[in-house]
Amino acid sequence: MAAIKQDRVEVRVPESEKRLYALAAARADETVSDFMRRAAREEARRTLAKDTTILLSTAEAQRFVATLDADVVDDTATRLADLNRHRDHFAT
Repeated sequence: MAAIKQDRVEVRVPESEKRLYALAAARADETVSDFMRRAAREEARRTLAKDTTILLSTAEAQRFVATLDADVVDDTATRLADLNRHRDHFAT
């Protein structure tokens, strides 16, 4: 079920911009309102994604994963050493 549209956003634009939006909306087979809502929503998501998305090159991604893997190996080795030390302590 589609959300009920209750709130209104008004934007003042020059006539040339209004024509631009109308032409683009017609090309997309949308109303001007739907076209502008979709475009604004997509831009809002892109803007907010900049705070939560990190783009890495292939080399950077490989270094990142290698670093994570190395930390896991180091952490596992430390935990095993701790377990062995505690086991030895309680075994005597």
